[in-house]
Amino acid sequence: MGLFEKNRCRKFFQFIQEFNRNDEKTYKGYNINGPFKDIVKKFSLETNTVDFVGHAVALYTNDDFLTSDSLPTIEKIQLYMSSIDRYGPSPFIYPIWGLSGIAEGFSRLN
Repeated sequence: MGLFEKNRCRKFFQFIQEFNRNDEKTYKGYNINGPFKDIVKKFSLETNTVDFVGHAVALYTNDDFLTSDSLPTIEKIQLYMSSIDRYGPSPFIYPIWGLSGIAEGFSRLN
């Protein structure tokens, strides 16, 4: 990822982090009910970055997320971002503690 792409990606993730479905001011003029590819296009993200966001962050198994509504994808990315550093450096429980750690992780009080 080049320097300019990093900046565009940072702005995209900043938009996602500040997004609130109940506050239209956070939409920043983007059509949240439109396809996700329109939002990605407004941020001028490269294809590799879009693939990373869709498949590694939002955990989609195909490219259908690009043509479907943006809101579910935005919420999946927000969930990923809020999960980072919750139980360690990874947003996933399994790679850190193994399969037995999943039940234990959800039974703890925070």
